[in-house]
Amino acid sequence: MPNIKGPTLAFEDMPTDRKPDAVLVPEAYVHQQPDQYHRLQAIQVEFGAKELLNGICQVASEGNPRFVRVDGSQEMGYPANHPSKAKMPRYAWYDRGKGDGVLYGFLKE
Repeated sequence: MPNIKGPTLAFEDMPTDRKPDAVLVPEAYVHQQPDQYHRLQAIQVEFGAKELLNGICQVASEGNPRFVRVDGSQEMGYPANHPSKAKMPRYAWYDRGKGDGVLYGFLKE
């Protein structure tokens, strides 16, 4: 996954009026799981919860961190052919404040 994440913003500045649109989960967060299948399951169970991503999520099967989003067609950055924002980050990423490296992403307007 290309490094198009952009800066990580502080937990205190995270929007509170809506749910995140995506999550970045470091591989170390689910390292205790025995294999790839169980790692993906653990991510879907925790981050696909209705309180977070409305019960439905797509998890990138590769990459560290794992990119978890509601819509599987969403990418971390704008496409290379975007007229004004080519390859720029689509999300503002916030530390979720638990010291575990998990970031919550909100689509930029």
